Amino acid sequence: MLLKNNLKIAQSETWASFYIGIDEIQKKLIFLIFKGKEVEEQIIDIKNVKECQIVEKRKFFKIKDKQDSVLEHLNLHLNLNNGEVLDLVFFDTNLNYKEDFELKRIEKWKFIITSLITQERNAKKAA
Repeated sequence: MLLKNNLKIAQSETWASFYIGIDEIQKKLIFLIFKGKEVEEQIIDIKNVKECQIVEKRKFFKIKDKQDSVLEHLNLHLNLNNGEVLDLVFFDTNLNYKEDFELKRIEKWKFIITSLITQERNAKKAA
């Protein structure tokens, strides 16, 4: 897939059954979910991304007098220029049973993507 699309991944990360990578030259984001022998893949052109947000869903509960929570879902929510929305799953209790630094990971990737969106906007303004 990377060769087929002539992508050169500058940064990438693999965890649980997920992979994310970025080609900073072509400004393309790769997101893969491994489901057994199948791979669900998304290639997203950063030029088409309007904004990037973290969406976190927690289940809250009380033990004795103490309030606590458990992470249920953690997605990177990409709003596209055409009005579409893409959600990249970083954590889902139905897929992963324990957290593995997903919050730090998603914050890192939000920063990377937002930086590339800003670079793209600035390049358009300069042109």
